[in-house]
Amino acid sequence: PVTVIHDTTAPITQPPKLRFKLGSTVSEATVPVALDWPPATGSQSPVVRYELLMSANYGGYVAIPLPGSLARSVTLELAQQQSHRFVLRAVNAAGNVGAWARTGPLVAGVLHDGDPAIAADVSWSSQAAPQFLRGVTQRSKVGGSVLSVTVTGERVAWLGAKGPNRGSAEVLVDGTLVTTVDTAAAAVQPRQVLFQRRFDVPGTHTLEIRHLDDPVGSRVDVDGFLVVRAGGPDPVLVGAGDIASCDRTTDSATATLLDGVVGTVITTGDLAYDRGTAAEFAACYAPTWGRVKSRTRPTPGNHEYYTTAAAGYFGYFGSAAGAPDKGWYAYDLGTWRIYALNSNCAAVGGCDEGSPQLAWLRADLAARPRACVAAYWHHPRFSSGPHGNNMDVAPLFAELHAAGADVVMTGHDHDYERFALQSPSGEADASTGVRQFVVGTGGNGLYPWGTFKPNSEIRQNTSFGVLELTMRSGAYDWRFLPVAGGMFTDSGTATCH
Repeated sequence: PVTVIHDTTAPITQPPKLRFKLGSTVSEATVPVALDWPPATGSQSPVVRYELLMSANYGGYVAIPLPGSLARSVTLELAQQQSHRFVLRAVNAAGNVGAWARTGPLVAGVLHDGDPAIAADVSWSSQAAPQFLRGVTQRSKVGGSVLSVTVTGERVAWLGAKGPNRGSAEVLVDGTLVTTVDTAAAAVQPRQVLFQRRFDVPGTHTLEIRHLDDPVGSRVDVDGFLVVRAGGPDPVLVGAGDIASCDRTTDSATATLLDGVVGTVITTGDLAYDRGTAAEFAACYAPTWGRVKSRTRPTPGNHEYYTTAAAGYFGYFGSAAGAPDKGWYAYDLGTWRIYALNSNCAAVGGCDEGSPQLAWLRADLAARPRACVAAYWHHPRFSSGPHGNNMDVAPLFAELHAAGADVVMTGHDHDYERFALQSPSGEADASTGVRQFVVGTGGNGLYPWGTFKPNSEIRQNTSFGVLELTMRSGAYDWRFLPVAGGMFTDSGTATCH
C-alpha cells in the first residue's frame, strides 16, 4: 500500500536583519548593508526559494534580486536618511507560499563631525581632505584620547580610515570594552566600516573610540558613525530661488537635483523670468521645476510682481501659494513649524509694525509654539551680494528671532551664502540667533559679490544648485547640492533653540 500525504503546510520565515558590512566603503549618498535571515521552518516539503521585497519612503514594494533561490543574505546600497521596509517569504516544493514576514521602517543615516551626538576630548582635531566623508575627518595622535557618540537605534557602526601611520583603538559599548580595532594598512582606505554593533534592545547607547597610541605616534581617524533606527524618514525641505528662463538650461540642471530628493520643494522667489507672466510659467518654469509642482510650497519674488498683482504666479500655483492678496502662509513639517512669507512688502500692505503680514506672523507664532521654526522668502535680510542687506524685511526677521526661530532661507542675490547665528541687527548671537541662507542659485545666472557682510561664514557664486534641509526632531542638517559638474558643497548640522 502507498500512503499519499498532501502537503498544505506553508513555510514560516523570520523578518530579515540588517547589518553594516565590515570593511565596506560608504559613499556620500548611500550606505552598504547586508540583509540576513535564518532558514524557514514549519514546512514538510523543502524550501525551494525565498522572495524579498523593499519599499523606500513608503512607496510601493519592488522585488530585490537574490544571489540564488535559496540565498539567505543579500547586499544592498541604501540611500542615507530614507526609510526602508522589507518583507520576506518562502515557497516550498509543494507550492505552498508562506506569509510575508515584515520589518518595521528602518532608516540608515550618518552622524558626522559637528553632530551634537558626538563628543571628543581636546586631543581630537579635524582634518580636511576630499577622500574623507563630507571632506573632513576627526583624528587623534594622543594615546588615551576618547571620542564617543550617543545614539538611539538598533545598530551603530564606526566609520573611519585605515592607512599608513594608523594605530589601534579600543571600542567600548555602554562603558564595556568590546574589542580592539587595528587601523593600520599599506594604503589609505577612507570611509571604511571598522566596527559595528547590533543592540538586542533598541534604545539609547554610547559607543566610545579610545586611541591606544599603538604604535607610539600613530593616529586614529573617525569619519563618522552609521546608525540604523526605526521610524519613518525625517522630513526634508529642498529648493532655491531665481530659477527659470527659457533662454537657459541651468534651471533644468537644478530641477534634476530635485528628482533625487524626497521631500517638500520650496522656492525663494523669482521663479519665471522675466516678468512672471502666465506664459513664462507655462513655457519656462513648468517644463523644469514644474514637474515637482505637486510637492512645491512656493514664495514669490519681485519678478513675479512685474505682472500686476503677481497674477501669473498665483494663477499657476493656485491655493498652494496662499491668498492672492497676501502670498504668505504656514504649515507643519514633522515637529517643525514652517513660515512661507512674502517679502514684496509694498505689494501686500507692508512688513512693518501694523502691517497685516507681521500681525499674522506674530499671532501664529504665539498660537503654535514649536521647538523648531524655519521661514523662507525672497529678499534677504543680510547679503554680501550686489543687492546687499534689506531693511524692509527686518521686522519679519526680528519677530522670528524673538520667537526663537532657527532658520531663514532667501534668494534675490544670485549666489549661495550661509551666515552664522545672528541677531536682527546683524550681531553674532550664538545662543538665540537665526541662521540665514541666501540660495539664489536656482538657474538664472550668478552674480558678482558686493560688500562682504559680518557673520558671513561661507559663500560661493560659481555653482548652481539647491539647498537641502533635513528637519530632525530638535535639530536640522543642511547640505548644498551642486548641479552636475559643480565643485562647491556645504553641509552641517545644528540643534534648535
